[in-house]
Amino acid sequence: MKIKGKLLQGKVTLLLVPSHKYENVVMDVAKELEEHKVCYVNLSRTHGAHTKNLKANGINARGTTYINAISEATTARVAVGQQPNGHYSVSSPGAFTEISVQVSKVLKKNCEYLVLDQLTNLVGYQDKTKVIKLVSNIAKQARQNGAKAVFYALDSEEHQDMIKECGACVDNVIRIENVKAGRV
Repeated sequence: MKIKGKLLQGKVTLLLVPSHKYENVVMDVAKELEEHKVCYVNLSRTHGAHTKNLKANGINARGTTYINAISEATTARVAVGQQPNGHYSVSSPGAFTEISVQVSKVLKKNCEYLVLDQLTNLVGYQDKTKVIKLVSNIAKQARQNGAKAVFYALDSEEHQDMIKECGACVDNVIRIENVKAGRV
């Protein structure tokens, strides 16, 4: 299954991924979207770690604008909101207002795809109700700005209630079960 084709079936897609397949799926989707203008909201790892993985997998991410919520704002001394080389920073994954504001700014610059990596990480920062509200808000922003969106979530029992409620905010829910290298 090619994810890009599935993304064309709906504006906003929630991808449910088992943890042991997560990195393969992230890289497969990045490869499929590498020729597009992408806004990548990174909630689970640093920008440096993500771009290192992209390079190691031969993926060109020059058309990608990043919104980073993990530690680089502190470790690299990048001010919140600053944008060196298409990279915006927010103070933490729990800074939902900052994330929403930055997503709005980037989407207004004609992004074709929005990738939110990953929703299940957010429950460690805010309660489930606020996470669902953020998902709904960002899904609405993507639709209003003509962007397709893909939201990653770890497919785990502990997050099923949140996943079910987030699923009501999107057009497509895809459960990735049997992923082989190079294919989603």
